[in-house]
This record gives sequence, C-alpha cells and structure tokens, in this order.
Amino acid sequence: MPLNLDEFVAQVRELQECNERLQEENAELLSSYISMKLQCRDQAEQMSTALECSMSDVCILMDSNERLEAENTYYEMELDRMRCNGVSEMRELLDGNTKVLENFEDLHLQTFMHFGKCIYDACAMRLQYNQHQQIQRAQIEQQIVVAAQLEDAQLEKMRLEHEKQSAQRELEVVHERLRETEKALDDRARCTICTIAVVDVVTHPCNHMCMCMECYHALEAKSSGKKKAPCPICRRLVTKVTKVFIA
Repeated sequence: MPLNLDEFVAQVRELQECNERLQEENAELLSSYISMKLQCRDQAEQMSTALECSMSDVCILMDSNERLEAENTYYEMELDRMRCNGVSEMRELLDGNTKVLENFEDLHLQTFMHFGKCIYDACAMRLQYNQHQQIQRAQIEQQIVVAAQLEDAQLEKMRLEHEKQSAQRELEVVHERLRETEKALDDRARCTICTIAVVDVVTHPCNHMCMCMECYHALEAKSSGKKKAPCPICRRLVTKVTKVFIA
C-alpha cells in the first residue's frame, strides 16, 4: 500500500530525531571513553612511579640489611672478647659494688638522720607559722572590730552633726519668727499718726489703742470746731481717753 507524503515526512523526521539521539549518545560514549583512557593512563603513571619507589626502597632495605649483618658480626666478636675478659672484670665490679653498697648504707643512714632533722625543723616552723597566723588573724579581727566601732562612731557623729544642723536651722527659724513677731509688736506699739512715739492712749468707746497722747491732743486741737475728735482707726467719735503706762 503506497504511503502518502505526510506519513513519509513524519517517518523521515522520526528517523532524523533517532539519528540525532544516537549521535548524542555516541558523543557521550566517546567523552566517557576519553576520560576513562586518561584515568587509565594516570593510574599507569602512578603505578610506574610507585614501582620505581618500591624498587628504590628494596635497594635501601638490602643495603641496610648488609650493614646490619656486618654490625651483628662485629658485635658477636666483641661479645666473645668480653666473655673472655668478663670474669676478672666481674670480680672487680663485685668488690667495687660491695664498697659502694657499704658507702651507700652509711650515706642512707646519714640521709635518714638529716631527713628526720629536717622534718622536725619543718614541724617546728609550721607550728610557729600557725601561731603567727593566729596572732595575725586575731589582730585583723581586732582591727575589723575597731574599724566597725570607728565607722559606727563616725555615723553617730554624722547623725549628731545632722541633728545639730537641723536644730540650728530650726533655732534660726524660731529666731527669725521671734524677730518678725517683735518687729510686728513694735510696729503695733507705735503711734499710727506719728509712727514714732509709743502708743499710750486708749480711746472710748471703741477701745482702740492706736496713738500717743501728743497726737491725740493735736487731733483734738484740729477738731476744735467739732464736738469730739474721731478715732483714727474706726473714725468713731472719742468721748474720752485713758492714759496707759506700758511696763
């Protein structure tokens, strides 16, 4: 059955897309192959380097083994020589060790005695130090008590000083009030007309004590045309006056 043109074009496009996908996969495979090839080459170089290092280490170990064998042979010869001379040297060493041991015992006894004396001296010094510490502690406690007493005394002094200042201020206030009262009384005791002489007249019937006798006579003289003189406080007519003597 013949294909029409559209179906043929669609198949061609599908084939082209498949071809493009295959080309992309080939490119990815090629890049993977190249990277694996590079890794293999690097690993081969590393293995070659490690092999060279191992060969050099083997050579060094062989040299060291030969040197150690030579030293072992030398030490064996020296050990044989020392075995031949060891008996006499051991006897000499034994005698020397005996003397050293005796000297060591004497030195140990002397050291023990000296150590005991040092412990006794240390105990005595410790006892003196404790006594000195107790004395110092007692002195410090006494100083603390004295300082507390001084502080209490200073506080009491400050309190008394504050009370004294308060009392002085109150006394000054009282004196000021007393002066004001005296001034007011002095002003009230002055004549309201001349403001100089002391008040010594009481007017009747209003009973005001507000002027001196001289001012009353002057006021009475000014009021000669009238029957009676008026009171300078309440302006009531004065019927009579009484002379007052202030002690």
